[in-house]
Parts: sequence; structure tokens; C-alpha cells
Amino acid sequence: MMLRRPVFSSERGDAVHPDFRERTALAGNISAGDCSVSISSVRRDDRNTYELQMRERGQRAWPAGSKVNVSVAGSPEPPQLTDPGPVKEGQRLVLNCSARLSCPSDRPRLLWKWERGDPAGSSVHGDTELQRGPGGLPVLQTSLVFTVPRHTNPRVRCELEYPNNRRSSATREILVHFPPRDVWVQVLSASVRLGGNALLLCSCKADPPVSEYQWWSVQSGNTQILPKRTHTVRIYNISRDTRVQCSAANPLGRASSRPTPLNTLCESITHM
Repeated sequence: MMLRRPVFSSERGDAVHPDFRERTALAGNISAGDCSVSISSVRRDDRNTYELQMRERGQRAWPAGSKVNVSVAGSPEPPQLTDPGPVKEGQRLVLNCSARLSCPSDRPRLLWKWERGDPAGSSVHGDTELQRGPGGLPVLQTSLVFTVPRHTNPRVRCELEYPNNRRSSATREILVHFPPRDVWVQVLSASVRLGGNALLLCSCKADPPVSEYQWWSVQSGNTQILPKRTHTVRIYNISRDTRVQCSAANPLGRASSRPTPLNTLCESITHM
């Protein structure tokens, strides 16, 4: 059985239930067709089904109206923070954060906080304007604009700060993609001898991962491009002046190592 308890009435003669007395008020502009009602100091007991009824002047009966279910959570709904996906170093990035406001009179503050990265050069836009979202609820929106840094994945938090120190937040870590860098040749062989061979590794940092490697060697002033295109290669007939280089590439670019000498060991021959 559903009990009908008036929580608000625009007519003075109608009795409002004591639980809602002085807690409800007209929030919308009736002349503009907005019949929104606000409930302040919301309690858990306020979760219920509410029905809006309207009648013209002179009518006695209240016709059936539209209903809405109201749920009450123990903590504020977290804001919505956009996910830009992978971005590039140096890119100008805009992060948008929005929060639906069920109680415009209990308006929070929207704050940006950096958990990782340098906030220098960043700017905030639109953190004071209310807009109308789907369903007609007011939405508080803010945007953080910054340049994607090198050598770090920024992590930022959009935080809602309500009166009485109530908070909710959403955090986003930005995945930064970059071309290969810090390319260098590593000699995997325990020792390298004149005329012998050596196993080499091309190391670097890259995101997305390296998709292609290239190797070449310089010996007696002659440059030879090696056919193998993998991260390791074995070279033969090493001389004293052999130098090797490698390059690594991904969809964002290519970088090369410095010429790397192979420190060879000489074997002494003793005549008896």
C-alpha cells in the first residue's frame, strides 16, 4: 500500500508532511514550465517514489501525475572525467570533468589536483558555469588544458568538494606515447676476439613498442648494412676498427645509436 504524503504544495491551504516542512521549496520557474522542487538536508529516509500532480485553478481533484524514484547514497556521486586515450609528447591536451547536481542549492566546488606531473603551464576553464545535462539536471563542468610532458605519464584528479567536507573524485592517468629514444648497442658476448664474432642487442625506450630495427657496421671506412631487422644480430670477422650502429623505429619516429666500438681481445703467440 502506498501512502501519499504531500512534500510540497504551491497552495497555502495544503498541508505538507512534517518530515518535509521547511525542507522543500520551488526551484523552477512555473511560468516557464519548470516545476522543479528542491529538498534540502536530504536524509536516507527520503528515498522514495515521488509523484508530481498539477491542476488548473478551480479544479478540486488532483489528477494522476508523473512519478520519479529517488535513491539516497551515503557519498556524493563521483564526477565524470574524459579518457583521451594514448597521447603524444608535446600534444596540447584538454581534459573535461563534469558532475551532475541533484541539489543546485548544495553546490560543490570542482578542483583539479596533480598526483603526478608538473602543473606549470596548465590552465582551468569553465569551472563556474552550470549547464543543463540529459534529463534536465544541472551539470557543473570544468576543463584542464596542458601540454603533455616528456618522460612521465601525468596523473590528475578531478575532485568535488561539498559543504561539510564531503568529497568525491575521479582520477585519470594519461598514457603518453613517444618515438624511440636512448638507443644504444649492447654487446652480449662475454668476449670479442679479432676475426671472431659477437652477439649484439639494440636497446631503447619506446611506446608503442619498436616495430623495426636496422643494423650497419663500419670497418676500414666501409659501411655495410646488415640484412637482419631484429633487435639482436651476430656479426663476423671483427677487426680492430669495427664500429656498429643500430636504429629503432615505431609509428611515431626513428632514432639511432652512436657508433659503438667493439673492444677486441688480442691473443699473443709464443714461438718455442
